[in-house]
Amino acid sequence: MRRLVAEEVKTQLTAKKEADAKDNVLKARWNNGLLLETADKRYTLRIGGRIHLDTQFVDARDLLEGPSPGLGAEFQDQSFFRRLQLYVSGDLTEFVDYRIQLEFAEPDTPLVRDAYITIKNLKPCLGCWAPEIRAGQQFEPVGLESTSSTNFNAFIERSLTSALHPERSLGLCLLDSFWNEHATGRLGLFSTDLSDVDDGFGIWDSEEGDGGYAVTGRFTLVPWAKDKCRFVHLGVGGSWRQTDEVRLRARPGLFKGPFVVDTGALTPLAEDTVSLWNAEVAFVWNSFHAAAEYTLVNFDDTARDDPSFSAWYVQAGWFLTGEAKAYDFKRGLWANNKPCCNFLSGSRLSGKDGGKGCCCWGALELVARYDTLDLNDGTVAGGEMTNIAAGLNWYLNPNARIMFDVVFSNVKDRSSGGVVIGDDDITSFLMRWDVHF
Repeated sequence: MRRLVAEEVKTQLTAKKEADAKDNVLKARWNNGLLLETADKRYTLRIGGRIHLDTQFVDARDLLEGPSPGLGAEFQDQSFFRRLQLYVSGDLTEFVDYRIQLEFAEPDTPLVRDAYITIKNLKPCLGCWAPEIRAGQQFEPVGLESTSSTNFNAFIERSLTSALHPERSLGLCLLDSFWNEHATGRLGLFSTDLSDVDDGFGIWDSEEGDGGYAVTGRFTLVPWAKDKCRFVHLGVGGSWRQTDEVRLRARPGLFKGPFVVDTGALTPLAEDTVSLWNAEVAFVWNSFHAAAEYTLVNFDDTARDDPSFSAWYVQAGWFLTGEAKAYDFKRGLWANNKPCCNFLSGSRLSGKDGGKGCCCWGALELVARYDTLDLNDGTVAGGEMTNIAAGLNWYLNPNARIMFDVVFSNVKDRSSGGVVIGDDDITSFLMRWDVHF
């Protein structure tokens, strides 16, 4: 009798699942975000977002913040939303996916961050050589830290290499992973027309020209992996860019405040071309992780003696609570860290273990980083900056963490835009409340 009842229940459930799939009924569940999907998972809709609430305290010399030859602006102790984003993504059958992400940190000027469509899973029909094809606004594939989500990076702000990296651009990109997901490749053609109007690799007036373009690519390899907690990551990337104006600059490990190193607007460029090269390496061994990157940007500009600018960083971290740094083998990027047990998971309120657990405190991670940026070469004197940063990250659960960073910055040899900095130090304390899903 029990066997007959079990078979009848199974038959009814199978029939209902087939009916739901036929009618494309979406059912909701929580999977690190709100996920709606049909029974056959051919149609999905994920709704998510992130809240990054930052606080910064900055100590800088009064003369550095004063009028020319100082910066002419002050560093403010303040709290603000670094990111306030919502996104929707999902699948339209197994061959097409999409993503739209909007930024509301400045409510008066909402921005489109991501907006793209991907054609995928072509290999069964076209052969193992067929990559995914992504069209729309997306990250240009350069760098481990730059292209990894800010939800997963170890520091509140990215390193100084990001000052030399392009970010999101409108373009067409080919993506693939191979060698049992131990290698990835991306290659794309991007427009520089939508670059930041204040700085970056393309400062265009759309009424005066046709804009520029860039060819950007990245290749990663995991040559050795004992398991997902012990492996080595290698990567190289590059970009060839045709552009009319360029401006490279950076703050001292902050998001708010004046730029302390700045090339000024380099315009017009004699040859209109810029080349960028990036190398990356990362290592994870159980609770310990380390990473380093080096970026070099070359300008074909004889009027400025063909300047080259460089940046690099080296960082390390240790999970005091035993976790390993999460890594996405399919994309060659850092992934979402999950504590061994969530904050207060064994408490009476959680309901787990009958309320008699250990009252876990989540995950704790210590991190340290050294990074440097050199914007002096040829006839350009944008300055040099070095940062030493240390931080503590407290992961409450896979979707929430609290971050603390202290950054010691040194700026020297800048003589551009009427600002002269011989040798000055800046100290900053940063804190972030981070919720992402």
